[in-house]
Amino acid sequence: MKEVKQIRLFLSSPGDVKAERDKVPLVVEQLNNILGDYLNIHIKVMKWETQVSPNMGRPQEVINQQIGDYDLFVGIMWKRFGTPSGKADSGTEEEFKIAYDNWKKFGRPRILFYFSQRPYTPQSAEEALQWVKVLNFKKDFQGNESKHAGLIFEYQSFEEFTDLLQTHLSKVIKEWFPSKGDAPSCADFNGYFKYLKDESMYIDIRGLATGEGRVHQFLIDKLYIPLKTSSAGLARDKKGQGRMLQHRNEMMPGEVLLHQKEMMPGEVLLQEALKTRKLIIKGDPGAGKTTFLRLIAYFLCRKRLGEEFSSTTPLFIWPGPIPLPIFIRLGRLCEYISKGKSKSHSNLPTHEDSPEWVLHFLEDMGREYNWDLSIEDFRCEMKGGRCLFLLDELDEAPDQRVREKISALAVNLLKAFPQCRVVLTSRPAALVDAVMPSGFTPIEIAPLDEEAIKSFLNQWSKALWPEAPEKSEQYKQELGRALQCRPEIRKMARTPVMLTALAVVHWNQHQLPEQRAELYESVITWLLRARSQRPGRLMADRCGHLLQKLALAMFTHAEGRQRQVELYWAAEILTSEFAPNKDYSGLEQANCFLRDEMIDSGLIVERSNQLEFWHLSFQEYLAACEIAGLLEKEQIKLLFQDERLYSPEWRELVLLLGGILYKQGKKKINYLLDAIIDKGPKKGDQKNLPHLAGKVGLLGSIVQDLSPFNFTPSNSAYAEIVQKVMGIFDQTTYRSIPVKVRCQAADALGRVGDPRLSNDPMVFIPGGTFFMGAQSKNESKQNFDKNAYDDNESPVHQVKLSSFYISKYPITVGQFARFIEDGGYENEHYWKNGGFSQFKKPDKWEEQQQYPSRPVVYVSWYEAAVYAAWSGGRLPTEAEWERVARGPDQEYRKYPWGNEEPEGETANFSKSGIGKVSPVGIFPKSCSPEGVIDMAGNIWEWCRDWYSEDYYRACAKEGVVKDPPGPENGNDRVLRGGAFLNLPLNLRSAYRFWNYPRYRNLIIGFRVVRVP
Repeated sequence: MKEVKQIRLFLSSPGDVKAERDKVPLVVEQLNNILGDYLNIHIKVMKWETQVSPNMGRPQEVINQQIGDYDLFVGIMWKRFGTPSGKADSGTEEEFKIAYDNWKKFGRPRILFYFSQRPYTPQSAEEALQWVKVLNFKKDFQGNESKHAGLIFEYQSFEEFTDLLQTHLSKVIKEWFPSKGDAPSCADFNGYFKYLKDESMYIDIRGLATGEGRVHQFLIDKLYIPLKTSSAGLARDKKGQGRMLQHRNEMMPGEVLLHQKEMMPGEVLLQEALKTRKLIIKGDPGAGKTTFLRLIAYFLCRKRLGEEFSSTTPLFIWPGPIPLPIFIRLGRLCEYISKGKSKSHSNLPTHEDSPEWVLHFLEDMGREYNWDLSIEDFRCEMKGGRCLFLLDELDEAPDQRVREKISALAVNLLKAFPQCRVVLTSRPAALVDAVMPSGFTPIEIAPLDEEAIKSFLNQWSKALWPEAPEKSEQYKQELGRALQCRPEIRKMARTPVMLTALAVVHWNQHQLPEQRAELYESVITWLLRARSQRPGRLMADRCGHLLQKLALAMFTHAEGRQRQVELYWAAEILTSEFAPNKDYSGLEQANCFLRDEMIDSGLIVERSNQLEFWHLSFQEYLAACEIAGLLEKEQIKLLFQDERLYSPEWRELVLLLGGILYKQGKKKINYLLDAIIDKGPKKGDQKNLPHLAGKVGLLGSIVQDLSPFNFTPSNSAYAEIVQKVMGIFDQTTYRSIPVKVRCQAADALGRVGDPRLSNDPMVFIPGGTFFMGAQSKNESKQNFDKNAYDDNESPVHQVKLSSFYISKYPITVGQFARFIEDGGYENEHYWKNGGFSQFKKPDKWEEQQQYPSRPVVYVSWYEAAVYAAWSGGRLPTEAEWERVARGPDQEYRKYPWGNEEPEGETANFSKSGIGKVSPVGIFPKSCSPEGVIDMAGNIWEWCRDWYSEDYYRACAKEGVVKDPPGPENGNDRVLRGGAFLNLPLNLRSAYRFWNYPRYRNLIIGFRVVRVP
């Protein structure tokens, strides 16, 4: 290993140029990063205040003695000459004379003396005298040594000083240490770095109401969300965990990192992937691809400019020299190549995939923005392997053929400059066939996890309230609660662009709209209007109109509601909206619009060469908007054709339509509700009750969705039919309806939307102490139960619980379906308790989906736990479950309803005669004292705890146990509640059962707990 040559630089100046003085070490660090490894040198800055230790004698002599020999002398002066040293009028003058004498005798140290030309007016005689000394010193030096040009320099601004110093030091070092290989270019790249830094330093947030009437800009490093990828093979430790590297000495060759957090198995921070030389990052519009590349460019430019970073700035750690970032928007490169091909220019490449296009593109950009760099300056850096190519948005190439050429160009870049690195980004759908660059490692951006969302909330709030930390914290809490309030909001928040949209809407409106149609209207409007208005693009309102038409066409497709359609089919649907012109037909214009829109707003995306809306809810809302624009009679005709409005696929559309019609006027929404009431049965006899329940379910869901407006239908028949149907859940009337009819009616209600279940109902359980367990030995003691199993239900012990919320009903099939649709089985983040990739969906899922209001069953403990995490909660502990079933009193309750033994109408168990899982809530007497339904019978429910027969004995020894979590480990998990085929003794609140966590059965489900 070669010995590193130490170059000592002595810095001398009075105190009035502190800003320039502080900049010198940063410029030196920049040069060390660029030149150090290539020339095997290290420049060390020496200052008298840091290099000189306390000593006796004349202070300046101490400085002169301890500084000793050095290679470079950098002096700086402006208006102050300094304090007399005893041998000269200032220490700087004495230090300079020593350096100057040595330079004349030995040619070292090389002197670089800088004089500031900033305007200055002395305010006192003393200041004037100091300034005169500076001017005389400069005049004497220039007059006596004019033949020695290159020792003294002038500068007008702080920035000019930085540029001069970097240029001069670079030339001196390369003069002293010439390199025979591909040494870094002598060219000054500072102009390029400043341009790229300015281009990449901000995230623009349009439509943010700040009272400033402009696009609001946030510094990129202050708002960036740490992104992750779940791709295999990137930075894993021996246990398969994402590496947690906290210090530079833990880095492996080629690794980089941003502030690290603990990661789930398989999760890797996106910047970890940068150690791969040939990388392609996939992600939908708004996933954060471009922002990530811009952050890299911004960071590298600041490092190359020698700028300091605050402690809160996200930092990458680069091993070895800091690379030269080459950030290129591929859409612009394609335009450049296309125009270049049409010109007869001998210097331009003849093939579209030639890497020379990149060099010519950079050269032309440099001329346009005055970088003062030649094509050979860039080539020198590329040949030396010192470049990181950041090639953004491969999908912006105009067509498949051009994308293939640009992909080949990326491959050829590494053939021409094999020591460099290339990072490409693209939407996944664009990477088909030959577009996928050969040899590149593909990774895909994972959805934002809770940690990333919290990071955004923190950054966002601080950016909006930079000078008011208390208001920032308060606003962060408010926005965090708003993002957690509904599943659809939580799902949207997992994509950066949607999270930003929600944050903007919340800031502008001081809350997120409670009514869903208003929420989607706000978000979609922002997405359409916040994009950059590119030449030739349609206006936002026009785009919205076209997307509405497409969304409804996909709903009314001849083969039923479609999630994905061929791009050509979609273009045909919109052809009539475009008038043919001399250049393009209506079909061609429609096709161009769809392709442009997939890039611009991201409301529609391309999947496997097909088009779909980014999320089904956007398709539903836009289709509802299109229907709302029809005449009332046309609306009813369309909705009732083949009873569409009762179809599960149309349910959300109809609910959103209700919100849109309400905003158009109560007359509009009541017209729709009257039509639903007038069509179909109105009587609630046993024959018609299931059909009537379907109607009431749809009406009730619409009314429930409009609850933020306190809306009540004007039709008096509405209350009558609701009362007839909802009687199946009423303790005073349910017995008059046979259990099989109640079951059929509840199933019908569930298919169109059971209003009881629309808002994920939870019940608050206040904290407090209760006696847990049961015993059969002593009738006079606490919790005596002659049916108790003393082996595992005893001893009775006191437990103190904190307050919590628990699901009013067991989690239903309809609720679990939203989890599956949200990608819950594919998102490893939620599977913190294990089981990831072992299951794809519950057993017999297709059959279960026919009954949305029944409890989901055939789920393992792992699936129950991951659903709970996804929903923002967890499974109940065994103690919490028993406290809910037993009620708030200290008196023992054998069952949730009391000590009365159950009969066939009390709960769904062996005597009820149903013999299967029933819809939740049709046995209202099974309610606990605080209103939690079906705690006994119907299904067993997973609890959080490991099972141990001895756990109660361990708890009893501790006295009053606070929030017991259960045993630390075990083989089985606890089950509680009993099921439809069990005997009464299994329905007891104290009864404990268990099974291994992977077990799935038709009698096992769960419910969720959330902590306030």
